[in-house]
Amino acid sequence: MEKILIWFILTNGSGYIAPQEVLPADMICRQPGPVTGVLFDRPTNPRAVLWPDPIDTDMHCEVDISQRVAGLAHGDYHLATTIIAKTRNFGSPDDKPERYIGHDPHTSEHWLRSLTAPGMPGGPSNFRVRKP
Repeated sequence: MEKILIWFILTNGSGYIAPQEVLPADMICRQPGPVTGVLFDRPTNPRAVLWPDPIDTDMHCEVDISQRVAGLAHGDYHLATTIIAKTRNFGSPDDKPERYIGHDPHTSEHWLRSLTAPGMPGGPSNFRVRKP
């Protein structure tokens, strides 16, 4: 495959979030364990996205999404992926993409981006300013 695009979709439909482009050098494949569709490693503030390995059905691929998630607004999200396949003879009549059986479904379950989840720094509380 050429690359994968990971889309972060806020479920209330409040705008466009540019996708995360994942090149083969960015993903870790041949990880043990089969995966069906698109999964994430935890339901709150996920750190990794997993999908089936294109070569071995008993393996999976994954990529780190923690930096992208850290920049998202609080809310309920799901992920979607688009697989971009390489082509052999671009523009010719017999141009066919390389064989890659994509994963299905291409969307994940819902997950939560939380600014107050365990392990995440929270905002200040009971904050007061005193005059000197």
